[in-house]
Amino acid sequence: MVLRQRLWGLLLVVVLLLGYAGWARAKPAGQAGGVNPVLIAARSDLESLANQAMGDGVRPVGWTNDYDPAGASFVVNMRLDLELLAGARLGADQRPSGWFGAVSGSPEEIARDIRHDLELLADALLGPGQRPPIWIGGGNPLLACDRTLQAMVPWLQRTNPVFKLSPFLPGPDYCAQASEEVNLFIEILVPGETPTGEPRTDINTLYRAILGTDVFPAGWTNTPETNGLRHDLDQLRGIGAQVGQAVTDSAWFGAVFGTDWVVGRALRHDLEVLADAKLGYNTRPDGWTYVAPSPEAGALLRCPRGTQNLARLLQKDAGFTYTADVYDAGYCTWVDIQAGRFVTANLPSETGGGEESAAAAAPAVAAPAVSGGAATTEGGLTSAAASVAPMVVAIGGIDGQAVSPTAYLDRQARQAIGVILRGTALRALARSSAEGSRMMYVTGEGFHVWVGWPWTTLTEEQYLSLPLAESVQDQLPQLLCFATFCEAIIHNGDPMGRTLPNGGAAGGSTSAGSPGRNLQYLDYAHTRVYFDVDNQGENWAEIRIDVCGQIGNVGTCEPILRLIENGQVVRPLRVVNGYPVWRMAYNLHSTARLESRHYYVNQLWVTHPNDR
Repeated sequence: MVLRQRLWGLLLVVVLLLGYAGWARAKPAGQAGGVNPVLIAARSDLESLANQAMGDGVRPVGWTNDYDPAGASFVVNMRLDLELLAGARLGADQRPSGWFGAVSGSPEEIARDIRHDLELLADALLGPGQRPPIWIGGGNPLLACDRTLQAMVPWLQRTNPVFKLSPFLPGPDYCAQASEEVNLFIEILVPGETPTGEPRTDINTLYRAILGTDVFPAGWTNTPETNGLRHDLDQLRGIGAQVGQAVTDSAWFGAVFGTDWVVGRALRHDLEVLADAKLGYNTRPDGWTYVAPSPEAGALLRCPRGTQNLARLLQKDAGFTYTADVYDAGYCTWVDIQAGRFVTANLPSETGGGEESAAAAAPAVAAPAVSGGAATTEGGLTSAAASVAPMVVAIGGIDGQAVSPTAYLDRQARQAIGVILRGTALRALARSSAEGSRMMYVTGEGFHVWVGWPWTTLTEEQYLSLPLAESVQDQLPQLLCFATFCEAIIHNGDPMGRTLPNGGAAGGSTSAGSPGRNLQYLDYAHTRVYFDVDNQGENWAEIRIDVCGQIGNVGTCEPILRLIENGQVVRPLRVVNGYPVWRMAYNLHSTARLESRHYYVNQLWVTHPNDR
């Protein structure tokens, strides 16, 4: 039967492609657009999945058997068949978590939605990452990810020259890994503000409102410190689980790692979501300290991390606006849909033009309109009528290598942060305009810092061709240092060192969250290991680690941010709730150095949980 399935699948692919080719030849000259190849591949894969899930040639009642990509109902019938298969195998009203469903949009958007749901259904019916013997796929692993990530990545690729998504392997973890990397990038690129209010006051107030008592449970820290706030909030979610509505894991940020505003936003998000679930939407007890700047801001704060970051990114880059009812349960979904449509409308199609035309069609950096010129959306994409606006220099970067330069946090070369190893790859983005200066801003694996040009492989001609930092200051990525050489915590992430009258950093204070210079040594007994994946057969596990200043006192625990073994920085697989995840063998790692914000440990035992 497997052989018949393969032969049938290959025949279907041939039929679809021949139909597409015939339609393309018959298309009137000059006609724009065409059948999206993503849809053609999806039709073939849908049939293959039906064969695998129901039997060769067996189909649910009502199956359309529409294989004509030029037909007017091709897209509608494919969505219908997809829903029929999901209903037949999962239940009429059951769909996998994250299912898009039928949403109107452009042909490209509909094609992406169908491919996304098809991948979810394949995971649900066959197992995560498992596919039929014949599976064409969408050609882009992002098509299996949520709308937010599908919009974030192409926008950053076309509008930010330093962004490059790591080559994660396609599979069950791809979307989570890519999402973590992209969200971290945006949070550094577009700093935000810590929400107002006093989290400690609101956590205790919510506890009393949910449980009706002033007596706090054992282990309640009642401290204003971040770790204590997070511990008590997570504990409140657990002990109040039977009151009101449940808060799912997907709706809960949990502990995060990053700048002060990122951590503060996560605390406030979870507080507001928990209060909505237990007391009712926007119902708050007396004494609640948080007041949203506007109903829209308050509603967006309750949205997932990616939705918030995408909206902020598009607002900064192109004046993006959206319309959604703040009292609608689907508010965040509508923000995602409108953001995705905005990206699709303002970036070239994936299926046409190639890199050169795509780059030409990318949105321009917003520039102030010249008096008397045609009107444009403020902060938005420049239109053809607004071409008289003054040009803003863009950064592209020049690749080179380090020749053991000292890295600095400032262009005056006063705040040294370590020495970059000779031969380390880097990309120069801009140079200082100060007279006699040879400083330039560079980016590399785990760092965005200032270095002296002579201690790199760039020629003087290349150095002088770089744009002045002042002309591209709002395009430069925020200061960042997670590499082995980094020796200090970054407190002001602005590469130009700009400060506001109140002493904050321009665009919001930023901390890279890297380990500090003078870390306190702790014995490995102070570490706690969390097992995400156990592969005892191959003798390794995927783990998260924290270290506690006081054993048994969760309020003193910090996530391990950097792992060095045999003198090399170990790259984490992903980040989960603020904790980097590493793959480590089951044994004594005697050469390992584990670093948090304030502590370090010099070795680690990784033992199987059953062996303890």
